[in-house]
Amino acid sequence: MLKINDLTVAYSNVPVFRNLSVEFAPGRITGIIGPNGAGKSTLIKGALGLVRHSGQTTLDGVMVNRVRQKIAYVEQRAALDLTFPISVFEVVLTGTYGS
Repeated sequence: MLKINDLTVAYSNVPVFRNLSVEFAPGRITGIIGPNGAGKSTLIKGALGLVRHSGQTTLDGVMVNRVRQKIAYVEQRAALDLTFPISVFEVVLTGTYGS
């Protein structure tokens, strides 16, 4: 189970959200939906510790920073170079590179 507890993320001291807590059950598909700028990507980045935040995230009871190599994340990009010589499979593999 992925658990996010009291997650707060702010950019330039302006909070995107405060004290957000949520649990994602294993074996279930969960969609995170909302308009542009609602904080969907920020939620994921905060939960993974990719942006400055407060709060904690655990995966099966273990702090996410200890198991980050088990999590794949491919960041969205607004600009896409369609001539870049890489396959879809190779793009997906980039999300499995451990940080």
